[in-house]
Amino acid sequence: MDVDDVGFLDAVVADLSERMDLSSDRVVAGHSNGAMMAQRWVAESPLTFGGVFSVAAVADPAFV
Repeated sequence: MDVDDVGFLDAVVADLSERMDLSSDRVVAGHSNGAMMAQRWVAESPLTFGGVFSVAAVADPAFV
């Protein structure tokens, strides 16, 4: 099974952007595994976010 987590999250933001007024300088945040996903998401979609806020996560050098 080929899963594209970042593509899914990008699609969610695109859908919400059509429905709501989202700021282009938004920040993504996460805790634990969600924090690692937030780091990956920002690294792979750098123009989508103004920053990332991670709590209780190990910084993966591949994504920071």
